Amino acid sequence: MRTAMTMTSTRAAILALCLAVAPGGALFAERYSAMFEIDRFEDSTKELVFKHAVPGDATGTALKVSIKLREGEAVCQLRDAEGRVRWERTLDEGSFYWKERFEGAPGQWEVHLELRNATGRYNISLQDFE
Repeated sequence: MRTAMTMTSTRAAILALCLAVAPGGALFAERYSAMFEIDRFEDSTKELVFKHAVPGDATGTALKVSIKLREGEAVCQLRDAEGRVRWERTLDEGSFYWKERFEGAPGQWEVHLELRNATGRYNISLQDFE
């Protein structure tokens, strides 16, 4: 009898803990939403568009860009939910790293990466913040 009661109490405690840490639960202090894109390219000429939906409770997004070009050129842009270009860089051969936060409206933010006869790799991320 005592074992059955202990198991029921244990199950109830586990259920309460699961509910508390579920999204929106009491122990969940922050929500997290991000976009990550990593790839290599060789002698590429194309435009890539990476999209990230910034939720309504966010006040902007943080951009991280790391590009290494062995040859060619790349143009990288960040566009906010209203389509405005918030950041742009033209990159020649070499390594490039940039990290910056941008305040702005929720909605779909985009990173545009145009490669021109380029060989190298990129690592791009957007993470919203409150």
